[in-house]
Amino acid sequence: MLKWITDYIRLVETRPQDFNVDIKDNVRQIKELISRKTIFYKEADPIAFEKFARLFKHREGKWAGQSIELNTEQRYIAACVLGIKTYDKQSGRYLRYFKELNLFVARKWGKDTFTAPLIAWFSGMEKEPNAWCQIVAENEKQSKRTYDIVKAEITKPPLNSIFTVRKTEKYIECKMNNGKIEYLSGRTKGKDGSNPSVGVVNEAHEITNHNQYNALVTGQGAREQPLIIVISSAGVTPDS
Repeated sequence: MLKWITDYIRLVETRPQDFNVDIKDNVRQIKELISRKTIFYKEADPIAFEKFARLFKHREGKWAGQSIELNTEQRYIAACVLGIKTYDKQSGRYLRYFKELNLFVARKWGKDTFTAPLIAWFSGMEKEPNAWCQIVAENEKQSKRTYDIVKAEITKPPLNSIFTVRKTEKYIECKMNNGKIEYLSGRTKGKDGSNPSVGVVNEAHEITNHNQYNALVTGQGAREQPLIIVISSAGVTPDS
């Protein structure tokens, strides 16, 4: 809903003391963007994503086992990424405006809770033929952790009717569109000929070699609606 965007903008504008300069800059930019005549807002995908996210459960804390309900910030992010679009005359379709989501949040913000349904959504629920999500990080342990969080959720009903884990357990497949979710190990630059529709860069603040990120972006050249999701919790590595 556009209201998810305008309500958050209004919140930041009325309580600027509660938000840092990056958030205030972001809402100013979004406010200007959605005022353009060449920009359209389509609410179907954000609303559908909110319903889809409820199929996922909180893993820990006092909400463990309960369905995920997007909070105000998460609704704002989902509305911006999924709802703000441009019209492509060649294909006759409305396409997502944003090609990259930078999710830099403090620890305990709930990034895993939010990104797991995002990864599953972009890999299986959009009309992207042979959608392909690659998860990368500074080391295999970090990229596999994100993958395992998604895997743990999609093996439960009703999501297991949509997704399946292949026997090798190296990738998750979506039955609806032949989509795939996989993680890359360590500093692997990327698979030759890979053409991911979605790239997830986890714990970006710890990455000292940007080959993986560059390979993801380059590999998406043939995709109609590519997306890179860069995730970072509080932390700084001097060389990153």
